[in-house]
Amino acid sequence: VVRRVASSGSTRPGRLAILTGFVLPVLWLAGTFVYADDATRKVGFCARCHEMLPYVESLEAPDESLASAHYGADAVDRDRACYDCHTRPGPGGYVEAKLTGLHDLRAHYLGDVPDELALRRKYDTGTCLKCHTETQSFGDEAMHEPFMDDILSGRVSCLECHGPAHAQGGE
Repeated sequence: VVRRVASSGSTRPGRLAILTGFVLPVLWLAGTFVYADDATRKVGFCARCHEMLPYVESLEAPDESLASAHYGADAVDRDRACYDCHTRPGPGGYVEAKLTGLHDLRAHYLGDVPDELALRRKYDTGTCLKCHTETQSFGDEAMHEPFMDDILSGRVSCLECHGPAHAQGGE
């Protein structure tokens, strides 16, 4: 005769330990990352730093700078205008934007903000083209025609002809 011995439930504490010690923290960390990633893409996040406030305010300025013209015409996502216009297309642009943001946060909180803000390198025309290659006005604009190869290759920046994006001279 075979007798069954009641299980003492010894596998439950093992599963519970894995769940509470590994799975839940991983899920919490992933959720925190997704929340932080989304929050740092918003204009309101940029506006929290006093050195960025003039640039954020320039989005609604009546000066017809590139930033205010795009923002005022709802040509950019009003919640994500800073991120969308300052992030090159593709995964490399995403990583670069996040690393640049970490650098800027370090500078802000450690008091290492330069007296004059400037882009770290020439503005990437690909950032403009991720929207403008699909707009008819870009392709139909006669003034673009002689420079189209240079524009599409990135040898010429849109800002060379269209001026600084923000009225106060920042890019």
